[in-house]
Amino acid sequence: MKGRLIKFLAIALIFVAIIFVPMLLEENSSQNNKINKETSPSDSLFYTYDVHGNLYEAFFDEEEKVYYLFLSSETDASNVVINSKEEIKNASCGKIENQKITGAFNNNGDFVEVETTEGEYKVKFMQSSLPSMYIDLEKVSLEDIHKDKSAVYSGNSVYIYDKNRKNNLSIPNSVEIKGRGNSSWTEYEKKSYQIKFSEAVSVLGMEREKTWLLLANASDDSLMRNSLVYSMASEMDMAFVPDYQYVDLWVDGEYRGTFLVCEKVEIGENRLNLKNGYGAIFEHDEAFYQEEAYSFLFKPAQRHFTLKDINTKRESVIENAIGYFSDSLYEFVNYLYSTPSSQITISELSKLIDVDSFCKYYLINEFTQNRESFATSFYWYQDGKNDVLHLGPIWDYDTCIGNDSALYTDYYATNHLIFRYLMASEEFYQRTLEIYEEYKELFVSLPAFTEEIYEEIKLSADMNYIRWDVLGKPGPKDGALDFASSFEDSVAFVNTWLKNRAEVFEIQKTNTVSSVVSEDCSEMVISFEDLNKYQSVKFAVWSSEGGQDDLRLYSASKEDGFWVSKVDLANHKYAGVYRISVYCNDELDAFATGYNYVQVDWGENYALSAEVSDDRYLNISLDDSMLYSVVYFAVWSDENAQDDLVWYAAERSEDSLWKYKVDLKDHIGEGLYHIHAYTNVSGEEKFLDNVTATVYFKTDN
Repeated sequence: MKGRLIKFLAIALIFVAIIFVPMLLEENSSQNNKINKETSPSDSLFYTYDVHGNLYEAFFDEEEKVYYLFLSSETDASNVVINSKEEIKNASCGKIENQKITGAFNNNGDFVEVETTEGEYKVKFMQSSLPSMYIDLEKVSLEDIHKDKSAVYSGNSVYIYDKNRKNNLSIPNSVEIKGRGNSSWTEYEKKSYQIKFSEAVSVLGMEREKTWLLLANASDDSLMRNSLVYSMASEMDMAFVPDYQYVDLWVDGEYRGTFLVCEKVEIGENRLNLKNGYGAIFEHDEAFYQEEAYSFLFKPAQRHFTLKDINTKRESVIENAIGYFSDSLYEFVNYLYSTPSSQITISELSKLIDVDSFCKYYLINEFTQNRESFATSFYWYQDGKNDVLHLGPIWDYDTCIGNDSALYTDYYATNHLIFRYLMASEEFYQRTLEIYEEYKELFVSLPAFTEEIYEEIKLSADMNYIRWDVLGKPGPKDGALDFASSFEDSVAFVNTWLKNRAEVFEIQKTNTVSSVVSEDCSEMVISFEDLNKYQSVKFAVWSSEGGQDDLRLYSASKEDGFWVSKVDLANHKYAGVYRISVYCNDELDAFATGYNYVQVDWGENYALSAEVSDDRYLNISLDDSMLYSVVYFAVWSDENAQDDLVWYAAERSEDSLWKYKVDLKDHIGEGLYHIHAYTNVSGEEKFLDNVTATVYFKTDN
């Protein structure tokens, strides 16, 4: 029996040697290769390596005169070897040998005072409990990446180390990296990045995919606004909400701070799983649409949309997908514009939109006061021609939850064109109330979740704000608050804001006006339901294109419970979006607004003329039906290529003509003259008309 046991143990030892020794040798080889790949491994005076051979440079705090060794959560403090580029003469603790110090640290926050041949320094050890991500760049530096966020660099390595090793990941020499972000990329030193693996992988237990984002949360001093909202939206069962995990990030040995490893908003089996070949994600974006490959102006709402993702590069499919989305959007918006609010029903809306996705999007963004979500990062999607419109996925919440100048009592979402109409519908309003009541406890419990996140990331945040010394300083991003004086203060602010918001939050009911434009676009019939027995109502109407230069006031008459007025669009003469404001009982403040879209532009009605008088003046006049507030005449002679061009500010006469009397002494004399008329619309120069005149002077003979 004893012999069998010895034989079994011998076989087992051989098996272990065959399996594990090569692995150990491989890891040791990898470590040696990393350590020896550079003759000068660090730009910092002090540095170290982890058990995998990754370089960690000490960060020097100029103000405190301390070198910080920020190390991964799996690091055993007692095994840290401090390397120095200068000869070490003395150390307050630890053992000195060959420009190295061993055994100096035992716990997080320990430090050693070091005297070298060049000076005296303090080296402090810090680590958090978060997983660590280490990026080893290949033939590129962070400085190169920061020059152009759109440049993609391949062949890099990514290593993720979890304290319990369950989610460790090692992907060498095959990862793409690029920058990401818009205002955050230009305004903050702490940048966000995108990485892409050659094949789908699970990162820290999240669903497998190739592309992952590293969010810096640079404008959010609490580092938790995105994670708070994503968690809330996930609990509300939205179709796809980006999953995330906190990590400490190092790039080529340089500590970059606390990051969110986050799923990207994109189409995929484990992301937004659209099935149709024409399925696509669109973004309503008024800030950065010009930077996108595909963007268009949706004229009925005067809003810009971009194509964010579609599973094809075929131009014909992309064009059709954009067309399907635009047509569906027009049908939806036209229904809102032309239907009295009391007649907007869930059954009709459900033929056009995913009603619950709109309700949930409203609740999340209105509760958190995410003002940016209605100007950029406002995502919509449609899974092919026969699908309704959906709102989502949600994205970008670093400047919400009080991180701007607004009060917690303010409201944003109901001011957006779409929700102004939807929240005027009693049925949509009631459905939103139902969903809010279903998830109300989730909104109320958000302050408690801030405390959970704080406990999770506080050690990492300490490291982050040593690395990025921004606390107590002005924030560079327009609209965002200045940074809190401490991380604890920032978390307390978020916690208090959420408590206050939950106490005052209510679903906002709106009041709007409907209007129908005739097929030939000659007339607009405006109607407003009289719910409060007004004595009189007037409609102010103007076109967005005209910038209120065509504003007209129309009296309304009472018909079957509605105040109604017919607008002769010949009084306005613009194509595009028209705005309508409602005034009652001769009050000065409008209490309801509406919109509609006029497709036909009748063309400008100008009559520009120029006559030469006997006293050598050029009399210019312009008869326009637009009632512009300003008109300019550009005048020059045909000879010598505009070298005598002069701009003249016209004056409006009592007979509604724009006029100017040009003294021809200011020009070259006789010959052919060119006269162009211009105005300004919404701050931009607009050409109106042109005419020529031949100048010759009579003589006494």
